[in-house]
Amino acid sequence: MKPSSCCWARWLLPCLIAGSAAFLLLWPTAHAGPAVAYVKLDDNPMRVTGPYVHDNLAAYLIHSDKPQDERRFITLQEGLDRGWVKVTEKEQESVGELLVENQSDHYLDLQDGDLLQGGKQDRTIYATHIVPPHTKEPAKSFCVEPSRWAEGRTGRAFANPTNLALAPKEIKQAAKFQNDQQAVWANVAGQRGQISANQAYAANYVTSSFNEARESAKLKADVKRLGGPVEADVRRELGWYPDVVGIAVAVNGRVEEIAIYPNRPLLEKIFPRLLEAYAEQALLNQGAGAAQTASAREIAQFMHLDKQQQVAAASRPRTTLENRINNINNTMQGARIEEALTNDLGRPLAQPNAASQPRISFYERRVNEKNGFDVQETAGKYACTTKFEGKTVGYQFMSRNQPQPRVQPSSWRNPMGQAGGGQIIFQPQQRQTTQQIDQQLNNDRRQQPVQQNFNPVQQPQRANPPVRINEVEVPNATPAPQSNNDSREALPAPREEERLPAPRSEN
Repeated sequence: MKPSSCCWARWLLPCLIAGSAAFLLLWPTAHAGPAVAYVKLDDNPMRVTGPYVHDNLAAYLIHSDKPQDERRFITLQEGLDRGWVKVTEKEQESVGELLVENQSDHYLDLQDGDLLQGGKQDRTIYATHIVPPHTKEPAKSFCVEPSRWAEGRTGRAFANPTNLALAPKEIKQAAKFQNDQQAVWANVAGQRGQISANQAYAANYVTSSFNEARESAKLKADVKRLGGPVEADVRRELGWYPDVVGIAVAVNGRVEEIAIYPNRPLLEKIFPRLLEAYAEQALLNQGAGAAQTASAREIAQFMHLDKQQQVAAASRPRTTLENRINNINNTMQGARIEEALTNDLGRPLAQPNAASQPRISFYERRVNEKNGFDVQETAGKYACTTKFEGKTVGYQFMSRNQPQPRVQPSSWRNPMGQAGGGQIIFQPQQRQTTQQIDQQLNNDRRQQPVQQNFNPVQQPQRANPPVRINEVEVPNATPAPQSNNDSREALPAPREEERLPAPRSEN
């Protein structure tokens, strides 16, 4: 062997050893998995990983080791596109309720925030619940097109809008948590105004529908540009980790919404539409918040904020006189008010209960009997659990916004003298009657005997703070007694963040 060949062979082995050592040391750092935080919902341990960030939009994944629901769920979008689901006006048309027919062999997941186009008014679905196969049943809805009450090109039937993104959080909250059509209209007007305020997205609107405001090609392209990289990251992670069942979204460093689904296939169908909705909000609010991104641990802490901050626990029950005023004014009219008032004032007052729940509407009670829909309100968030056939099929957490004031959205009236959504518009003489009733209620309150065990708790201010756990911006409400029927355990603070091991290569 020549001397030059011996020299080359002498250095080959050390170079290979050094290169292999450098690769083994640097590869885990360059390809480290996402940050991990831990949380427990009921008896279900979960992990939060992320963030996956682009600009001011961030997403996080929720992992669970609990066996996933084996049923196949279809979405409303999928059902309408394939002809498996029909949504129409009821025989006796009602703004607040539609008729949904699931003709498929699969379970239909009606998602709160689903938008519909057609019928006599464009609508949004009220709350997430499950419709079994081959079932026809009513579903509560809210109007997102306040000035139309006539059949369009699709007649009494409904179809998917051109923009498939879910409704913005503000509209969903007004419908699901405030249960207030006037607040939905106020937020529809606000969202349309926010979109048209940007000259690039401004359009000459023909209708009053929220769906129309999203049809700008420029808006869709910019939303895709902002949300596309985050969606790609999430899809890549879903390919590595089959235990993902939920997603969390933050905008400008603020936790906005966390949604957990019965199984991963349903998550894969819904999360792009949820992400698009928040990408739109992130686009419209760029530069409005801190550049700091929330951590996985902040997401985990937000999921189990202590119920000692529960607003309902520090407020009077809705059977007191103060709440009866609203009930009477909203449900009675004309001469019936005085009769209803007389009957109502004769009833005994309920005592304040520290464990009383927030206002639950009649429809929520109906759905609760069937699907186990439950809502809880805290100082910083709303939280709800959806159950079906006795099993929990989903969780939702959403940062709470300031409730919108009640407004009249337009001067349009139907032949019955009602606004587009059925809200009664009081005439001047009716307003005078209402003032007389308020005065009578005040007089009656002064004559009401003071009871010894009546200790009204001062209601906390309903502010709208950014929910950033590390910066302690969630209001510190007075601790309240825990309800005995609360099934969620008191959880310790999540453990320090760790790192998931990097996915193993098949090579």
